[in-house]
Amino acid sequence: MKDPEIHISFEILKLIAEIDQFKGQWHTMGQLVPAKLQTLIKISIVESIGSSLRLAGINCTDRQIGKLQSGLELTPDSLDRQTIKAIIGYQKVINLIHKSFLKITLLPNHINQLYSMIFTLPPGRAEALQPQKAAALKELIRWTNASLQDDKIHPLLLIVTFAMRFHDISPFKEGNGRMARVLTTLLLLRCGYIYTTYSSIEHVIEQHRDEYRALQKLSALTFNEKSRLTEWISFFLHALKEHKDTLTQKIDREKIMVSLPDSSKEIIKIISEQGQATISQIQIISKANRNTLKIRLRKLVKDKYLLQQGRGKGTRYTVGI
Repeated sequence: MKDPEIHISFEILKLIAEIDQFKGQWHTMGQLVPAKLQTLIKISIVESIGSSLRLAGINCTDRQIGKLQSGLELTPDSLDRQTIKAIIGYQKVINLIHKSFLKITLLPNHINQLYSMIFTLPPGRAEALQPQKAAALKELIRWTNASLQDDKIHPLLLIVTFAMRFHDISPFKEGNGRMARVLTTLLLLRCGYIYTTYSSIEHVIEQHRDEYRALQKLSALTFNEKSRLTEWISFFLHALKEHKDTLTQKIDREKIMVSLPDSSKEIIKIISEQGQATISQIQIISKANRNTLKIRLRKLVKDKYLLQQGRGKGTRYTVGI
């Protein structure tokens, strides 16, 4: 497999420099108490599962996923068995990658194992990998690992190239999009972009789903690799910029939250755990005075800690950025 021919514009150089600067600053930026960092990770995992599954055409909400993770009871018709199975499978893989990314090298057997976990296949079952695609996948893996070693291509450009070529090969009968996103996360972590565990990249991609799906449809038979790769790089780097900007806002907000009244912190905690909530639901859980809650909610919405949806008795609140 040949090295890609990459058109590097000033904009691409600027985006890479900005993302790498954030990567270098993370060890000082991310100095929050462990409990706060764990909360960010928990929210990130829920968003990653929800966004990646919705991009795959599976209907589920972040609230439903949060309830499932917390062991809370779901209504019988809220999620079918296959959707629950998909949520559990993706959650297992994300948790594993977050905890053990240094041990999970980019090898065919590891990719098969991750795929089996996502789709909860029995151990050793490999028929999901299409035999006629195995050689192409093996060569892509060999080229990616060799390129990471010789350091000729910037890691971000290398990861985008891997993702595009993985989509081109589509080695599995189904679920290639989910696998590409999982492997992208794995490669980012292995290349030192540790901060990606604290905010969901999949969530950013879902916000630009039309562009993402258009990229997936760019056929290798119709468009040359250089032109397609330019589009992929532009999309990916802008997504990573948006991702790190969102994480910066979350970190800044967490630091400011230290000075919030305890009652306001409790409201945010309740809404984070529930996904969304009405004032009545918050009152039942917190047992706080309703008028006090109204004052706190108005202030939290004004300061963008919370988002307000609807009016009157049906008003619901969700956590802001």
